[in-house]
Amino acid sequence: MILKRKSVNPLISKPVISLFGFYFRVFKPNFLFNGNRYVYYAERKDLITHRNCRAVELPLGIDFIGFYLNKNVLEIGNVLGNYTNLLPFDYTVVDKYEKAIGVINVDIIDFFPIEKFDAIVSISTIEHFGIDEEDKEPQKVIKAIKHIQKNLLSPSGSFFATAPVGHNKVLDEWIESGDTPFRKIGFLKRVSEFGFWRESNLGEAKGAQTDFPYSHGNVIYVLEDFKNE
Repeated sequence: MILKRKSVNPLISKPVISLFGFYFRVFKPNFLFNGNRYVYYAERKDLITHRNCRAVELPLGIDFIGFYLNKNVLEIGNVLGNYTNLLPFDYTVVDKYEKAIGVINVDIIDFFPIEKFDAIVSISTIEHFGIDEEDKEPQKVIKAIKHIQKNLLSPSGSFFATAPVGHNKVLDEWIESGDTPFRKIGFLKRVSEFGFWRESNLGEAKGAQTDFPYSHGNVIYVLEDFKNE
């Protein structure tokens, strides 16, 4: 059975979406996660950001990285750099494919820094490992996470990553098994076409899909720190 994603009436979609874009930017509604409230990110006037995962991923990622100003920070996947004025300090960015000034183009598996990082952040990138590449390697996401933990992050460092549920089957099954190195796994679920989210749980995350019932990710993982080895 092919599931068709929900959408607003096409006759009113553009004006309604424009109105909600204005609402998000001006009135700055917020969402709750781990007992804290965060303002949805909707600063870009492209009418897109507030309607996809970035609306919640960016506030969480920025809050995390804010604790590491002027520290040795790594971003895996060049995402934050596409949103201006988010981080007022220099940090290292590794992205295998995206060409941009200051971005190190290398596979994360092959990246071995001289000095390990105090903090590592990754926004909707790890789910692509091994499946959205020319050389398919489904288990690569697990290999990459273990490499990050062992070779990139300092023993006292912190890790933060988000990823949509339903994009990478190996990642989904690994998290559902409970046998991951993550210290904490949270969930956020999209609850409307216009970009509102609420905190969720593993039970609701199971079986979630991208692009159904809404466009892009419908449930995201929020992965924080590693257990002591």
